[in-house]
Amino acid sequence: MSKLRLLMVSFAGYLLLASISVYGDDDRVSTATSFVKGDIFVAATVMNNPDDDHAGTGRIFQYDADLKLKGVLWIEGTTHKLGALTFAPDGVLWGFAPISWNVIEVGPDARQLPMRAFAPRTLNSVVFGPDGNLYFGEHLIGSQRKIAFNTTTFNYMPGTEKIGDGNLFKFSPDGRLLEEYSLESDGGMAGIHGNSSMVLVDNGQRAIYLSETGKRIMQFDLVNHRQLPDLAAFDPENGDPPMVLFMVQMADGRLAIATGNKIALLDSTSGEKIDEIDLPQAGWAAMTPSIDKNHLLIGNFFTGEFIKLNIDNGEIVARNNIGEERSLSGIAQFAGYGSIAADRYEAIIRESERAFMARDIEGAIRNLDENYVMYEISEAGPEERISGKENVRRTLGQFFDSNTSWVDSEVDKWGLLDNILVQVEYDSFETEDGLKTIPTLVVFEHRDGKRWREWRFRPRDR
Repeated sequence: MSKLRLLMVSFAGYLLLASISVYGDDDRVSTATSFVKGDIFVAATVMNNPDDDHAGTGRIFQYDADLKLKGVLWIEGTTHKLGALTFAPDGVLWGFAPISWNVIEVGPDARQLPMRAFAPRTLNSVVFGPDGNLYFGEHLIGSQRKIAFNTTTFNYMPGTEKIGDGNLFKFSPDGRLLEEYSLESDGGMAGIHGNSSMVLVDNGQRAIYLSETGKRIMQFDLVNHRQLPDLAAFDPENGDPPMVLFMVQMADGRLAIATGNKIALLDSTSGEKIDEIDLPQAGWAAMTPSIDKNHLLIGNFFTGEFIKLNIDNGEIVARNNIGEERSLSGIAQFAGYGSIAADRYEAIIRESERAFMARDIEGAIRNLDENYVMYEISEAGPEERISGKENVRRTLGQFFDSNTSWVDSEVDKWGLLDNILVQVEYDSFETEDGLKTIPTLVVFEHRDGKRWREWRFRPRDR
C-alpha cells in the first residue's frame, strides 16, 4: 500500500500533462443531454493517431432505450482509448482510459466532472461495494511495454519497470486508498492482462474476476485476504470458447461472460455453465445488463456494432453501429434514479433469494441483520413472528425439513427505492386437491447493507 502512495506523487505531474488535449482547440461540441431512464452510453473513442493504435480522442455516444442516437459527449483529459463504462449508485457515469491512467466521471447532467488522480495504475473497472467503498481492478500486469499485435507502448509505473501488478484496490468514496489486494492473474494471450473485469458477490465478501483473453474465472476472499480456487476454467479442447473477454452479473445472479463470438452464462456460486448463446461474427467484448429483464447490451470491438440481446431465446431485438472500427470498448445503461439509489441492496436481495430456492440456510441468512425482525400484518394489526438471526436459522431449517409440500416460489418486484423493497411472492404447494399458489405482499427494510425488517401482509380472506 505504501508503494502505491509513493507512486502517486509522481503521478500528479503526469496527470497535469495528460489533462491537456493532444489536439488542442477545435470545434467539437458536446450535445449529450441530462440522463433519462433507459439511456444507453457507448464508448466510441476517435482512433485518429496512426502511430498508436490505442491513442485517440475521448468520445461517448448517448442513445435512447431503442438504440437511437441522442447526442455525443467529448471527454477532456484523456489521450488513449476510453471504455469499461458503468453507473455509480448516485447516477454518475464512470469510464476508464487505463493506458493513460485516467478515471472519468460524468454527472447525470451530462457534464464531465473534474478528473481525480486515483493512482498511476491501469485501473479498468470499478465496483461500488455494499460498504459504500470503491473497488478497482488493475488491467495490466508485468513489465512488457509492447506486444506484437499492438503499436501502443504501455507506461511504466513511476519509479518502476512494471506496467502493473494486476491487483484489486479499495478506495473510499472521496478517493483515499484503503487497501490493496494481491491477486493471481491469468495473463491472457500476451501475458500482460491482470484484473480486467470483476464483480463482487456474497455482500461484497468475494470478488470474481478475469484476465482479458485468458481462460480462467478467478475469485478472491476479500475478508480473509486469500486467493480462492478458480470458479471456472475454459478449455477449448473440451469445446469451450478459446478465451474470456469481459464479465457482468445479471439481475438473477448469473454471470454473463463475453467470449468473442458467444455469451456464456455461469452460476456465480458453483461456476457451472448454465447456457451458451452464439453471436454473429467475432469481437463481442463490451457488455452490460439491460434494464429490461433477461436482456444484455453488447458491443463489438472490431465492427463498432452494438446490440440488445434477449438471453432467453438468443434473439437480437435492436442494433446500431458507432461508425468506427476497433473503438467500441464500453457500454452502460442508465437505470433511473429510483433503482440507482437502491443498487447497493440489489446484490444481497438477489443472493438471498437464490439461496432460499436452493434450500441453502446459511446463504439465505448471510445478509440478515443480527437484530432482524419479521412482522405479520393482519386485520388485528402487526404481530412479531420471528426475531434474531439465530431464530431465523432454526425456523428455516424446520421449514425445509418438514415442509415437503412447498415446490416453488416466484417473485414479482413492485419497486426498490433507497432501502425499501416491495414485492409479491407466489408460493406454490402440492395439496390433496392439486397445486395451490398463495400470494403474499411483502415489504423489506434494509440498513447498513443488511436485511433489517420484514413486513408480510396477510389477506383478510385467506
